Amino acid sequence: MAKQMASKAVNSEDFSLGKISTAPESKLEKKKPIRLTEITFDPQSPELTTSWFSARKHIICLNAYPNGVTLSIHKNPAFAAQTKDGSNSKESQSAPKPLLATQFHLRSKDTREYLLPQGRYHLIKERMADTLELHLKQLKDQNILQDAVLYFGVTTDAFFALPKKFEVTMKCLELLEKYQPGMLIVASRSPLVLSALPILKYFGDRAAAVITLESPYDAVLQKFTPGQSTVMERLVAADGLRAQGITVNLQVSPILPYGDFYRDAWPFAELLAAHADFITLGCLATGSVQDEQALRMNPLAIRLSTDKQYRWLRPHAYKYLFHALQSVAPEKLLLPVRSEAIKSQLSLFAA
Repeated sequence: MAKQMASKAVNSEDFSLGKISTAPESKLEKKKPIRLTEITFDPQSPELTTSWFSARKHIICLNAYPNGVTLSIHKNPAFAAQTKDGSNSKESQSAPKPLLATQFHLRSKDTREYLLPQGRYHLIKERMADTLELHLKQLKDQNILQDAVLYFGVTTDAFFALPKKFEVTMKCLELLEKYQPGMLIVASRSPLVLSALPILKYFGDRAAAVITLESPYDAVLQKFTPGQSTVMERLVAADGLRAQGITVNLQVSPILPYGDFYRDAWPFAELLAAHADFITLGCLATGSVQDEQALRMNPLAIRLSTDKQYRWLRPHAYKYLFHALQSVAPEKLLLPVRSEAIKSQLSLFAA
């Protein structure tokens, strides 16, 4: 199924909803419990609101560029809004709005500046290795790093065009191994993410590889995110990491056209389930009126709109894929983070 979907020829000029068909004899056809359109969708379900940072007080983002790195530190409002006894503080009413999981998903060139999370940002170019090490040491001395989740790859892919930033990427991995954040998330669209295998194995269950797969079709990926790795290359990398015992999270974010909104959700769900330990979803639209202007100005959103792919610009555009995954592999939708932190995160969303 993976090979069939990844290699299927699609003319991007002719692409529109419903024009990409799937194999008639899909195993998923036997697993459909009811029509997807008849299922009630709950956007606040734990599967959709739990992220790798849900159990962490701090989120750290590290991004490698050919000429340096960026480092940012973010506080998780789910913890900041609580008092020492665990109850909500009076200040929680004026606390910053909850962080969205999608704000820490790997971005592309067109989404790099889109809805960046609030936090402290550092651009490190001069004496990169020494300066980055100093920041990591300070965070460890402040007891922040060891209880934080560190995302290696948010605004840029450290393994894309790796020869141009090989030394920077390798030095980052070396320092991460030395200073050891509480949880390490290595995100990429490139098969060269396999070069992070040694550090991923070193961290064991405190690490996960997140591989972005916005659509099961190369024609769609090349049309809306040109220059990125093929579907098959990403799935081979995912399989290679899983074979070595690495937890792999396939991330469909932001979701891009995968064919018919309802029917083709099933084969896409089966493809994801076959190559991942966990699956997370995201889309461009947040549903917030405050974010709508930023969405309208986003280059990827403009490209989708120009191509009349309006459905993929709706809030929760992944909901039918989510419902298909609930039937195909529900155990892969909930990330393995501590339940008490999840409860506090959900209470903040409901506030």
